[in-house]
Amino acid sequence: MSEEKSPLRDPRIANLDMVRLSVEGSAEYRYEQIDNFSRSGVFVRTETPFPISTRVLMVFTLVAPQKGVMGSEPKLMPVEVHGKVVRVVRGTDSPGMGVKFINLNPKATDIIDEIVTQRLETTPTGV
Repeated sequence: MSEEKSPLRDPRIANLDMVRLSVEGSAEYRYEQIDNFSRSGVFVRTETPFPISTRVLMVFTLVAPQKGVMGSEPKLMPVEVHGKVVRVVRGTDSPGMGVKFINLNPKATDIIDEIVTQRLETTPTGV
């Protein structure tokens, strides 16, 4: 299944961290792998995506690089966000679901923005 990609979407940052994911309001959760993230959402790699329009709660930890401090411990930034499944990909080598962030609180917005900006500045072009 191929999909057209919008030229106006936010830049994506490769990210192979795990996310704790649950349907909003459910006590059951599962761990999946984040394929990439942006300021507007994440793509979660999974063989069993939730249906489009499903509202989810995601909890993940981002590693914020320390600017100009070589050898220092990375700053771990836990983020809890609500999202909505807006895209499902099946039948490819990378099945999964696109989840758009909704109702981000200012702290989560700042953390995500800081990390995306820093990673974009330090990622070599063509990678």
